[in-house]
Amino acid sequence: VTNMTFMTEENADWLMDNEVLVCTSLDGPAEVHNFNRAWTKGQNAYDSVVKWMDYFNEGYVARGKDARLWHVDALMTTTRKSFDYSQEIVDLYISRGIHTVHLRPLNPYGFALNTWEKIGYSAEEYLDFYARTLDYIIEKNREGVEIVEGTAATFLMKMLTPDDPNFVDIRSPCGAGTGQVAYNYDGKIFTCDEARMVSAAGNDFFQIGQLGTTGYDEMIQHPTVRAMAVASLQDSLPGCDTC
Repeated sequence: VTNMTFMTEENADWLMDNEVLVCTSLDGPAEVHNFNRAWTKGQNAYDSVVKWMDYFNEGYVARGKDARLWHVDALMTTTRKSFDYSQEIVDLYISRGIHTVHLRPLNPYGFALNTWEKIGYSAEEYLDFYARTLDYIIEKNREGVEIVEGTAATFLMKMLTPDDPNFVDIRSPCGAGTGQVAYNYDGKIFTCDEARMVSAAGNDFFQIGQLGTTGYDEMIQHPTVRAMAVASLQDSLPGCDTC
């Protein structure tokens, strides 16, 4: 997962040569994406991410990969700026050949807290945006366009089928440290990406290792991983056990 800000041809080619699939951040058309990612000073964040998406997609095909499976997928961050661009966001994903738009609300912690008044919103405001966007996605499906909303698909599978999509954020117990780990640029290893965000705000509480010094067993059996598994086992949580 990369926002492509510091991507280079050398790194991109290494990733493709080693059969690594890449996912990036694409928040919407240029006016939305650049608003959300204005910290990339001296760069047009939207132009940069689109350029590298094309580079990877063409590179995978050149290496004989099936373009339906081997392409750059994207995740979007929903800020207040997104609310007026629900249809444009979906249309952009369709035009990029991406078959899933995963709508998710902002988590009010980490760096988001510092700019919450500018980018944040209430649950009611988000749900209004979500409903409008989901309606448009369903409309596009009825027109024969293959596009899925990720949150709806995940919960429908959980509710209507005997299978679990194994989405780590809503597993029981949650997948922090067992279904995923996050490696930071400085080698610190965390239970999940949200834990990395907490560290960026000054608290390494969820760090479970250090690259080069921590063994796999030590990392996975870390006391923090155990505590999070116990705390998120819904079968034993009041209210969750009967849901």
